[in-house]
Amino acid sequence: AMVPMQHRYLGWNKRAIGYLEALSDRLPHCLVHGDMHLHNQYEEADGTPGFFDMMPRREPPWFELCYAITCDLDPVDRRKWERALVGHYVGELARHGAEQDFDLAMYYYALMLHQGHIWFIVNDPVWQSVRFNTANNARFQAAMIDNGTKDLLDAAFAGHVPPGAVAAFA
Repeated sequence: AMVPMQHRYLGWNKRAIGYLEALSDRLPHCLVHGDMHLHNQYEEADGTPGFFDMMPRREPPWFELCYAITCDLDPVDRRKWERALVGHYVGELARHGAEQDFDLAMYYYALMLHQGHIWFIVNDPVWQSVRFNTANNARFQAAMIDNGTKDLLDAAFAGHVPPGAVAAFA
């Protein structure tokens, strides 16, 4: 019930899923944790971070990044820090030889927010509580609105992507 009307339409969501699957096939991939939210992170006594419940896979980095930022930060803090965090990530990629354009990184980040929206709508309460799923879906709704995800996807469906961006369908 808390999902905004603009994100509820089944046909639009199916189209977005198909588009993002095709886009993901065309973007560079990296190895990701696969479920990077706070419940799957911990810190050792000496400050060393740790992760569990990994579902390692290869995918474009932008979904894992938007998933971690959106799940882990309160929407107010996300609004304040997400661009800086994406910028830091892009900088780290460059430091390790994988140059990325910041504006394109933000574009892919915004598009990939749709996947988190879908995950928390269909996530069975056997895996996570209804409260957890609802709270995270609310975070993704706010992030999608803040980042213009629907408008960006609608433009991409029509073949309009930013200069230098990969389109799902050539």
